Amino acid sequence: FDPIVFDGRDPAAYVWAIFEMEHRLTVAAEAIRLGKACYPVRLPYGVAVAPKGAGFYGEGTPASHNLPLGGNPREDATAASHFNEGARELWVPLQELTGVIGKFQHHKDSGRLLERDHSLAHRKVKLSNLPSLEYRTVPKDRLDDSARTFACPMEAVDRVFLSAVQANPHLRPRIGNPDEMRSNRMNRTLDALKHRVTDPEPDSAESIQGAVITALNEEAVASAALGNKGGINLIVTYEAFGSKMFGVIRQEVIFANHCREAGRPPHWLSIPLVLTSHTYENGKNEQSHQDPGMAESMMSESSDVSRVFFPADYNTTAAVMHAVYQTHGQTWTLVVPKADTLPDLFTPEEASRLLHEGGIRLDWAGYLPDRARLILTAVGAYQLIEVLKASKRLKEKKIEHAVVYLLEPCRLRLARSEGEQRHCLDAKRKAFLYPEEVLARLFVSHIRPEILMGILQPLWTSDTVGLGYINRGGTLNTNGMLFVNRSSWAHCLEQAAVLLDLQPEDLLSDNELKALAGKRSPEGVIL
Repeated sequence: FDPIVFDGRDPAAYVWAIFEMEHRLTVAAEAIRLGKACYPVRLPYGVAVAPKGAGFYGEGTPASHNLPLGGNPREDATAASHFNEGARELWVPLQELTGVIGKFQHHKDSGRLLERDHSLAHRKVKLSNLPSLEYRTVPKDRLDDSARTFACPMEAVDRVFLSAVQANPHLRPRIGNPDEMRSNRMNRTLDALKHRVTDPEPDSAESIQGAVITALNEEAVASAALGNKGGINLIVTYEAFGSKMFGVIRQEVIFANHCREAGRPPHWLSIPLVLTSHTYENGKNEQSHQDPGMAESMMSESSDVSRVFFPADYNTTAAVMHAVYQTHGQTWTLVVPKADTLPDLFTPEEASRLLHEGGIRLDWAGYLPDRARLILTAVGAYQLIEVLKASKRLKEKKIEHAVVYLLEPCRLRLARSEGEQRHCLDAKRKAFLYPEEVLARLFVSHIRPEILMGILQPLWTSDTVGLGYINRGGTLNTNGMLFVNRSSWAHCLEQAAVLLDLQPEDLLSDNELKALAGKRSPEGVIL
């Protein structure tokens, strides 16, 4: 960087600083053209130094951070005197002000656009080419463990994003990356677009012109993507570190929402924020890396602008990634597993339905779902696996039940605005997923159950239970994390028994009950 410090109380100093920064960049570019220097060029930036509240009463004092007059000038003569004294110093007569304004109105002479006509004010970014989507084949019997195929959902993020970038070279790509691109399975993207560095190492995925902005500063790398309004962007992070990005991403959501409310909807491409190496996958780093808080926070924002998805497999992840760049001005948060052991469960048609409807009933799971006594709902890839295991036991016991998967649970919330009302599922679709006569409802979620149940308040009945992350963790594998957070298939059955007025032993064996009660190890019994 090349900082320029100037007097922040002098308007002329601002003009000088702008010219000086332009001059320094011009000199640097010419030196590179002549072969006397090379990139990267130090970036000039101005530092305007001025006391807080400069030019007004109380400048440079703690009072200037709030209301410096010390009273209401309408009622307090001293406060009024201080106000008038300061305002007089800042006053510019209208005739003088008009003359100065005129000096900025020579656009025709210089060929400069009016600010209101600048492309930044009318940016309309779109894909010129939409790459075809390659789905994985799903086995005929998805409940047959021996017939299952497996894949890494994060590879869908990698493939779909890179294909969109390569098919649209007119769009500058930016990837915000706090750390661990390869660990997060973004190998193709990294090899093609490379880390942006000042001094590339040989035989490495590094370049001065790299599109992957990497720094151990989550807010900074997120801003690199958010600021690239004319391009195509992606943010990928360990889930637990997403919370460090929340402040700046929330400002993006608020600004986009204000634009819509003002009748000027944003036309930059929507940005996916991918949360991976997530709570149920990151045992090696203990609880510091086990936190679903970012998804929970984004779910609290306006759901028609801040959309939160929980893809269950490769195909659902691919469908979401394929769709995000066909929308504008939204932030899509995706909670995506990075393990390559996730079963292929959803056909391309089902993945598309999940995307467009937010949730579907799994016709290939459950038992006599049209006569269901219980509805099992999963939110999250690993949670769905546990729900399907529980469903298998219920089917063996011939207990009628349905299985629902929610990809975008916020579409079933109680709408808080007109935008959310348009985005939420209609009453007919909600009634199909959750018939009012089926009171027993069990939700198993990636996030904290209290958060999910608050969002899904319209679905509450007298017999509704939520399971999910309860702040338990450690150096555990995925199954261990599910067990200590009481979200395993056995915990699902334990709660199902309560909801169905059954005895626990009606659904679980003696050893399984002992494991749930902590009287024996769950290894080899539940895990």
